[in-house]
Amino acid sequence: MHTCNLTTATYAETGQVVWPAAVVLSHYLLHHSHLVQSRSVLELGAGVGLPGLVAAKLTKDPSAVVLTDHTEVVLELLQKNTEANFTGDTVQPPDGPKSALLDWGVDLEEFRMTYGTFDLILGADIIYWIEQEGMAEPLFQTVSMLMSKKADAMFVMCHHVRSAQIAQSIQDIAGKFNLLCAEVGKDDLPAVCSDSLSNVPLQLLTFTPKDADIIV
Repeated sequence: MHTCNLTTATYAETGQVVWPAAVVLSHYLLHHSHLVQSRSVLELGAGVGLPGLVAAKLTKDPSAVVLTDHTEVVLELLQKNTEANFTGDTVQPPDGPKSALLDWGVDLEEFRMTYGTFDLILGADIIYWIEQEGMAEPLFQTVSMLMSKKADAMFVMCHHVRSAQIAQSIQDIAGKFNLLCAEVGKDDLPAVCSDSLSNVPLQLLTFTPKDADIIV
């Protein structure tokens, strides 16, 4: 897995580090592989792409996995990791996962026309502070726009809880986009996550459409 040096990473390079939230989300997918199999998958703010690459290894169709980030430098690193895990070549195979530039809330219709919608959307430590650059609303706008209409479509996000208010704020903003938020209890997480959970206040959340029970 290609990364940058954490001790020298700038804010723009935080997407080049494997954060504990990405590790926990990846283990969650490994222990709940049914969430991934035979489903299209999108990772938002993928950085080095650990959860997305794990999903691509678990799914029957890796080409249905798209890993995204909003900076070119991070996307180059993501591309290297994709190639290393699926080909080792400099050419991405048509049957492997794709990497793409995506700025939340921007040109979503064009992105959807190119890549389609997704049954499972992933995000690891992609919300830092709700107020920072207004990032939460564009995030959930993007999720709402790119989530498929299947009854079991879901957005799964693991994040570092940096303030006591952030969980409620996330839930409120998700509600604006007709998404229900639920927390995955620590008892439902794999035991291998215990070290990460003891060192960092992590929270794993799922988001599903409020009208999921009537979606066909």
